[in-house]
Amino acid sequence: MDFNGFLNKYQKKEVYQYKNTVGPNPLVSVCVQTYQHENYIEDCLNSILGQHTNFDFEILLGEDCSNDRTRGICVAYAEKHPGRIKLFLHHPENKIKVGDIVTGNFNVLYNLFSAKGKYIAVCEGDDIWKDPLKLQKQTYFMEQNPDYSICYHEFHSVDENGDFLPLSPASPLRSDLSCQELNFPWKHPATLTILFENIFNTIPKEVLKVINVDIFLYSLLGQKGKGKFINNIEPAAYRVHPEGIWSSTTSDTKLLLLINTFKELANYYQRINEPEKSIHFRNRIFKLYHSSIYNSLLSFKSIKAFQHLWNYSSYRLKKGEL
Repeated sequence: MDFNGFLNKYQKKEVYQYKNTVGPNPLVSVCVQTYQHENYIEDCLNSILGQHTNFDFEILLGEDCSNDRTRGICVAYAEKHPGRIKLFLHHPENKIKVGDIVTGNFNVLYNLFSAKGKYIAVCEGDDIWKDPLKLQKQTYFMEQNPDYSICYHEFHSVDENGDFLPLSPASPLRSDLSCQELNFPWKHPATLTILFENIFNTIPKEVLKVINVDIFLYSLLGQKGKGKFINNIEPAAYRVHPEGIWSSTTSDTKLLLLINTFKELANYYQRINEPEKSIHFRNRIFKLYHSSIYNSLLSFKSIKAFQHLWNYSSYRLKKGEL
């Protein structure tokens, strides 16, 4: 699916692009998605605007129709920095549902499709980059090492006030990844740390059916090159707060969403005639279902998990995979 196909299918109301003077040939596009971030978006944008680079970069700021002051703050920044910020003002009519969950996928994918840079970096509106040379260091590495499709660094967690949290919600990845490890992203970097090759002129239709868009994209990047952990970049700050969509999601829900992502990856690789990769993801799903049952055996959700597992096992038996 290309940008026009995406808009034709999902855009019910045209996105408003705020006036800007951003140059046509940035080396890096920084994608910022923001929603209900009035207390955090200024810190986020300041940390990006404070980057020191010897190349041009653009900030693609997607504001997802917040009910608080986020939109007004974004407009003020776009007016103050017209040569750096492209502001996209989104509409609730365009929001995409995955199952019964309203997602920010339209905002995310609109930014990806709009990116003009050779490389893309991501910083959600409630996160903060701490190293003013982050983009410079990562871009230099990618320019010198074309066999890598992505690089990343460490992060730590902070609370809503920006104070350090000793227990991170996820273990930061501190090692390199082979193409195969990226292709099958059982472990992966955090989105606020990554810089990757812009390979997304088209996007598989299955991406629109998942919430973990980043995991799907890592798998696609694994087809292009390896992943590099860069250890001389100051850790970024991942914000944990009550309004955080992912950080406030329960572990049971996260597991089911991950299973759905692997299911769509399996469907994608089956569709493009790579059955071995498809089977690899289906085997992972099977293991996750077992884990779901074991971890919630005495809860009502275990019944639902068991039903999923039974149906999935029956399907695999019919296909001769078990």
